[in-house]
Amino acid sequence: MLISVYASSGNEFYSMNDTPIQTLEDIGSRKMWGLPGVVANTLKGTGSSVVAGPAVQMLEIISKGVVDGYAGVPWGSVAAFKIGDYTKSATELENKLFQPTFSFLISRAKWDKFSAEDQTAIMDVMGADFAAFAGKVQDGANDKARAAMIDAGIEIVEGSEELETDLRKLGQPVTDKWVAQMAEAGIDGQAVIDSYLARIAEREAAASN
Repeated sequence: MLISVYASSGNEFYSMNDTPIQTLEDIGSRKMWGLPGVVANTLKGTGSSVVAGPAVQMLEIISKGVVDGYAGVPWGSVAAFKIGDYTKSATELENKLFQPTFSFLISRAKWDKFSAEDQTAIMDVMGADFAAFAGKVQDGANDKARAAMIDAGIEIVEGSEELETDLRKLGQPVTDKWVAQMAEAGIDGQAVIDSYLARIAEREAAASN
């Protein structure tokens, strides 16, 4: 039984040498660290020699100069894993390369053992309310870490529409595969994606007013 789901903050591209990442060629010409799966596979599509691994291995790999750049983590993780000292610039995209989601699940058998009062109390702090809370916590951590990195001299580069377009093309097979899987389950996957993007646009518009 799903009791809440929230999206983690999107990630940026980070350069460890004097050249900021501004094009697909910039990514492909250097060795990159990336989270396994979507991130690593997309980076490989640029021609980059990719070192893939869990976030807990970032400090060891990056501090030793094994790679020239990395992607797959937000600003808060750069601070948490203490890799800011090895970072010279960050390229921020409006539409992120990767943004994982996390789900809170409980077995129906366990849930049914709770009293109706306890079930209500749990759901009062979960669902959409918890998702909003998690988002605010992450935004706060990322904003604080980003400001600290700027103060430390890390350059911020705005990613171009061309770079976003090129990355979207590289990632399209992942979307196509998911849509096909949903079709097998009798679900219109593209309609789900369109609805999701429309909701994001609505919330962003409401937040800016």
